[in-house]
Amino acid sequence: MAISKQTLQTLLCRWEAMRTRVVANLCTQGWSEEDAQDLFGEALLQAALQSDTLRDLGAAEGWFWRLAHRHAVDERRRRARRPMVRSSVDPDELASEEVTENCDCSLKLLEELPDSYRQALKLVDVQGMNVKDYAERESITANNASVRLFRARRALREKLASTCNTTSVAECQSCIC
Repeated sequence: MAISKQTLQTLLCRWEAMRTRVVANLCTQGWSEEDAQDLFGEALLQAALQSDTLRDLGAAEGWFWRLAHRHAVDERRRRARRPMVRSSVDPDELASEEVTENCDCSLKLLEELPDSYRQALKLVDVQGMNVKDYAERESITANNASVRLFRARRALREKLASTCNTTSVAECQSCIC
């Protein structure tokens, strides 16, 4: 269904009015405020470009929610496919050394996490062990291992936010705080 410019403008205003709720929802899914704002803007652009596929104008809000959610999922998958930059610094050595050029706070803060979280992050995120192997090693289910990793990453993000004012390990590894 082709829609008029006036109808599209009305829809864009309705979707823009949803910004606060959509961004808050994306933040609860683990996105930073800045990333959530970017995702919303990209979803708004995508909605404008795909507005001719909207069949029922009364369902425009739900249609936009689904579009924004799918866009966020796609972006998370894109980021997951990017090769991760692994730090060449041993976390045990870093704890005893003075910080030189880059701070690598994430590795220091890793030592402050509970043992189960620290171990999960070291094995899976630092050493590259897959979740299934980690679960077998710890004699837990793969689902339990995934939950543990999620909670460990969240705890590390919270520590980074309070220490470095960032929730990104990559940003932390390039800062000089």
